Amino acid sequence: MDLVVDIGNTSTKVFLFHDDTPVEQRMDEREDITSLLSDLCNSYGVVNAIVSSTKHPDKKLLDFIKKTVSNTIVFEPGQTPVPIVNNYQSPETLGADRLAAAVGAVAKYGDRDMIIMDFGTALTIENIVGGEYMGGNISLGLSSRFKALSSLTDKLPQIEPTSDFMDFGVTTSSAIASGVMQSMLYEIEGYLARNQEKITIFTGGEAFYFEKLLKLPIFVDCELVPFGLNRILKFNVNKI
Repeated sequence: MDLVVDIGNTSTKVFLFHDDTPVEQRMDEREDITSLLSDLCNSYGVVNAIVSSTKHPDKKLLDFIKKTVSNTIVFEPGQTPVPIVNNYQSPETLGADRLAAAVGAVAKYGDRDMIIMDFGTALTIENIVGGEYMGGNISLGLSSRFKALSSLTDKLPQIEPTSDFMDFGVTTSSAIASGVMQSMLYEIEGYLARNQEKITIFTGGEAFYFEKLLKLPIFVDCELVPFGLNRILKFNVNKI
């Protein structure tokens, strides 16, 4: 059994894989998840582990995982080998989740040309051509856009993302909801219109707000990043 620990900006996702199949998954917003990991490792007999983080990982947590699972790798783009060609010109600065999503997409969909959109704290757009990672873009995520309007102004209220919005708001709250949701929708539609020859994959926790609003065919795969991390672990397991 393989352990995948994906540390994001707001939460930590933990997956257990048997071959390519996830058999257990947990999400936790606590900083200390050692008890959770200990229970899972003891219950499932974890043999290998990979840890990925979009922020500076907690040394105590890393030490605990390495002590609990002897075959542990910490995924670091630019240093950790991956099973696809990475054409990013500064690979050491590439977000681990971005590269893991690319690996997962190539593993699942082959050498097709693809656009991956990951809806999290940031909206990331990844470009894959012929099975090779060609780079991508980073934009502000959906919830982050709402928070930015509230935190950077004195009078605008904090509004939560919603699927129920108007073309044009008639109150300040509805104007914010309509403006933020539609601006992101138009951004997404712009990418899809300029990349019609590529398949599009949505992933991330806020993808569901937009998947039903688009008329174009898309794939939705919320486990793309952990699947990619598991593939990277398998690729490196004999090198640990």
